[in-house]
Amino acid sequence: MGRKAKRLLALLAAVCVFTVLFAVYVFGTGPETPLSGTRVGPSDGDVLLLAPGGYTVQNQDGTGALSIPDSEQGVSWPAPLLGAAYRDQHIVVFLNEDTFLRTVVYNYDLEVTGSYITDLLIDDLALYDCAADGSVYAVCAEDENVLCYRGADESTEEIKYESPIRMVHVTENGQLWVATDSGYYAGDARDPYSPRLISGGVPYRVLCANTFMDASGAVWRIGYEEAVLKGLDPDGLCSADEEGVVYADDTGRIHKVLWDNEELGSCITSGEPKALTATGVLYKEGGTLYYAQLDFTPPEAPEPTPSLEPAPTPSLEPEPSLEPTPSLEPEPSVTPSLEPTPSPSPTPTGKPDWLDYRNGYFYITGAIPVSKLHDPGAFGPQEFLLKTAEGETVADNSLLATGMAVHWSKLDGEENQARIIVWGDCTGDGRITRPDMEQAQRILLGEPAEEWFVLAADHDEDGEVTTRDLLWLSAELEKSP
Repeated sequence: MGRKAKRLLALLAAVCVFTVLFAVYVFGTGPETPLSGTRVGPSDGDVLLLAPGGYTVQNQDGTGALSIPDSEQGVSWPAPLLGAAYRDQHIVVFLNEDTFLRTVVYNYDLEVTGSYITDLLIDDLALYDCAADGSVYAVCAEDENVLCYRGADESTEEIKYESPIRMVHVTENGQLWVATDSGYYAGDARDPYSPRLISGGVPYRVLCANTFMDASGAVWRIGYEEAVLKGLDPDGLCSADEEGVVYADDTGRIHKVLWDNEELGSCITSGEPKALTATGVLYKEGGTLYYAQLDFTPPEAPEPTPSLEPAPTPSLEPEPSLEPTPSLEPEPSVTPSLEPTPSPSPTPTGKPDWLDYRNGYFYITGAIPVSKLHDPGAFGPQEFLLKTAEGETVADNSLLATGMAVHWSKLDGEENQARIIVWGDCTGDGRITRPDMEQAQRILLGEPAEEWFVLAADHDEDGEVTTRDLLWLSAELEKSP
């Protein structure tokens, strides 16, 4: 083959490569595969609820049905259906029971676990929501400053706010949100008096515990003075969890953005999205509803823009490399330790189950007398001095309490100290009582507190006080005499 023919073939190959690159750039690499969904049922009603796993409640001209994907199981109600909510792995529906508001609670086997009719007239209600046991929070139109609580145990409370209430919402894991004309509050849905003032934007929608959206589409989290995410559709499909926000854009594509503003990925359905949770989507296709688990594809790196300049004729002679050949031997690296240097602790002789000491703290479980520190296996036989957080000496007949400090001398004579943390004791009296729950709620809502009280409230040790910690504390409170 002559030199001219070789050059012609090289030019032809370059043109082919350019054509392929240009097609990929303009048209993409091919159609994306939509999520695979399972059939829920006909789409002849309004979707009131999508719960994890695809449990769906629809309103069909005042009556309703609860259904499960690809299942013959379901529930319907003869009384008019007003609404539905997902709370702590239970589905709650609101019914019109002869003009009064009624709640019915179902577990995931569709068994009724609670049914409660309130004394609240539906025509009088401006707002309402419920807790997992069917207890109701409501605002009546005749006095919008009053939050009415109707417990499933038939208890009643009325809490007056300084200005009209514009939003009442209970999250899936039991956080109560109340928004008024003058302030925004959050607390524990099991205690109507627990909501405390929060800072930040103005809640328009609650996305999950500690997270809400304002009317501009900005997403806020409790404890942050600025929005952590902006630019979403305030009325669009949107949900959130501990990882970040899931939302559908105006084309129907579903995205997940982490709290550090990094997009985890996106996905599409073969129909129109109708409802969205942090893990699944309900979509309509051809008159039928389908449910699909979300599966986010990481965003692809941007393709390089193809050059419109003609490709140069490649040389058939290899060009010599000017770079030295790299060594295949890896360079040794020194990885710094991320573990803090632990404070010296006394050597145990068989640690008791109520005591755990690490990183300068003595973690105590239960109401333990000071004298127990003298027992073999705890601190004894070493000599120590126990003082309160204020520096006063503690008597042996007292209880170990959060904030106390243990002082002892090491063998070389150096003084050492460890702080006492009693799980759940957020007030420093050595016991779990109602004030501990109130203190933990204030910590959750961002009020400053001593470090040892924050550690006592953070039972799951994830670095922050959350509703999960409050649920544990509430269970411990019920055990207390």
